[in-house]
Amino acid sequence: MAPRRLEPGFADEVLARSSGEDFRACFSCATCTAACPLSWMDLNYNPRQILRLVTLGAKDEVLSSPAIWLCSECDICYRRCPQHVHLSSLMKAIRDVAVREGHKPMISPAEASRSTCASCGLCVQACPYQAIKLTPTWVQGRREMLVPMVDGILCHECGICTAICPVSAITVPASVRAARPGEPGRDGFGDQAILAELKQLAYGSGARREDASGHETTIVAFLCEWCLYSRLDQADIARVEQQSGIQVVRLPCLGRMDPWHILTALQDGVDGVLVVGCELGNCHYRHGNFLAENKITVLKAVLQAAGQSQRVRFAHVSSAERGVLLRLVEEMKRDVGALGPNRAPAPQNRNRVSVSHKARARALTDVQS
Repeated sequence: MAPRRLEPGFADEVLARSSGEDFRACFSCATCTAACPLSWMDLNYNPRQILRLVTLGAKDEVLSSPAIWLCSECDICYRRCPQHVHLSSLMKAIRDVAVREGHKPMISPAEASRSTCASCGLCVQACPYQAIKLTPTWVQGRREMLVPMVDGILCHECGICTAICPVSAITVPASVRAARPGEPGRDGFGDQAILAELKQLAYGSGARREDASGHETTIVAFLCEWCLYSRLDQADIARVEQQSGIQVVRLPCLGRMDPWHILTALQDGVDGVLVVGCELGNCHYRHGNFLAENKITVLKAVLQAAGQSQRVRFAHVSSAERGVLLRLVEEMKRDVGALGPNRAPAPQNRNRVSVSHKARARALTDVQS
């Protein structure tokens, strides 16, 4: 094993970029590691160890580690740290040094379509990391329009921009980094992938049976990846996924929830929809669940007007709760079962393209191109 090369000036270099934060106040109590959702999912992620290596001056080892790109700046550790060490600020400083040294994160940042974008700027306002900016696009010497440009270093693949875009002009492509550390990369957070999962339940398990006899109650559960992150929670999710008639759709954040997906599930005949996210103020992507709460408020009014409010349930779960998912699913099955089958009109009786604003916008763009 090669000896570790140390650079004493590395710690000072990080401190100079950390906005006054001093990690030397840390006395390695491990409170940050115990509180961090990432460390629960990946035993190799240890923020205390990273700070120790920075203190020693192990520059090459720190900057080449994929762990420095994982911190989502949720500040759960900061709220619990007895020394008030702002770890997310220090991790950002480390990443700044890494970028200057030529290192890049293993992510697939969001991408915007110039032909579809309406330059509304909603994605810019919603991004928790200020990773998106409206930038003038010049064509033949003149400014054509403003389009979103995504900073691949700042983007965390949360998908909030995708959910808030009214014309689906911005998407997060198939990720090369797993939603959970230790899992393979996935493309399950795009609109088409999510809709494919909904169709699998709606048409693959009898949700469209017109005869009530033998009807199996069907439920879609939209789950935030980070509100149920302990190993016990993961075991509960696996038990739910094994139940017949239940489709679990995992989202990177509750802010990625799109009301369009919920309405599509209901109109496809799914009997109930359960949406579970982090408790307010405890979001892995800063304020994603607050953005979702605004959408939920509007969606509840729409469901109430459509007479479908009893078929959709929203829940905010504390990371300290255990076994809550199984309870929520059983309550949902009981309540939805009492309502009977969902008699939404069959999709083949109407124009599927006109189901939503997003679908209409995509169809219009395809025709124009």
